[in-house]
Amino acid sequence: MNAEAWDIWARLDKFGRDYDTMAGNPLPLRLEAVTRECARYSDPDGLRWRVLEIEKRVLKARQEQKK
Repeated sequence: MNAEAWDIWARLDKFGRDYDTMAGNPLPLRLEAVTRECARYSDPDGLRWRVLEIEKRVLKARQEQKK
């Protein structure tokens, strides 16, 4: 399940992420997009939680790296 969550996150990170147009910083993934992608799998709630956890950790690291 972790591998599926990582695949969903990577796909959304590549094709579904918005960026701050002034600074170029990545914005958090849209919850609608995460929910829609996870709905394709057998345990959407479990995957949604995992994808959001990945997003929280990676986004924090990217924002700290940008500083």
